Amino acid sequence: MQAGLGKSKREGHIMNRITRYICQHHLAMLALFVGLGGTSYAAADALLPKNSVGSAQVINGSLQKVDLSAKARSALRGVKGAQGALGSRGPSGPAGPQGAARPQGPGGAQGPSGPAGGTVGYAHINSNGTADGANSNNVASANVAHIADSGIYCFSGLSFSPHAVGVTLGVNGAAWADYASLDAPDCPVGAQLEINTRDQALAAVDTDFYITFN
Repeated sequence: MQAGLGKSKREGHIMNRITRYICQHHLAMLALFVGLGGTSYAAADALLPKNSVGSAQVINGSLQKVDLSAKARSALRGVKGAQGALGSRGPSGPAGPQGAARPQGPGGAQGPSGPAGGTVGYAHINSNGTADGANSNNVASANVAHIADSGIYCFSGLSFSPHAVGVTLGVNGAAWADYASLDAPDCPVGAQLEINTRDQALAAVDTDFYITFN
């Protein structure tokens, strides 16, 4: 019994000494605790060394797109898929109704006159070889030589070169046929055209005629 009491007394004495020590040094211990805590906070707040964080230290699903570099974000883009084929063309729709007729517009202004026709001269030649001035243009009596009673009329000195002629017999003679020759074989040298007039028996006969030059 005394041994048990002695042990309890010793334990109580030890506790009293611990309590007095804490009371005497509690300020120093508090300062030490705060100092150690601040050092740990500062160490955790500093930047971690390069390559010190791996997959094991990252919480799944915690990283955001902004946490990744531009190169990493580009790698996340997938390849653009091929464009799908166009569908077949649908049927044409029905034709729309015909529009209402519009009133006719005003007539346009008259255009300029066209160039003169191909006729370069004309004349009414009497049976004696003179030119009817009232019905002649670019042809005068001086341009006609008549071989009497031969039905031959020779043209020369014209201001143009005849290429084709048209002859219509008049009513002041008995002629029935005529022909023209640009070679003028029966005319004097220098003649540009020869006209021959004939009756029904093709004999030479003098008569009046109308002639046009082209």
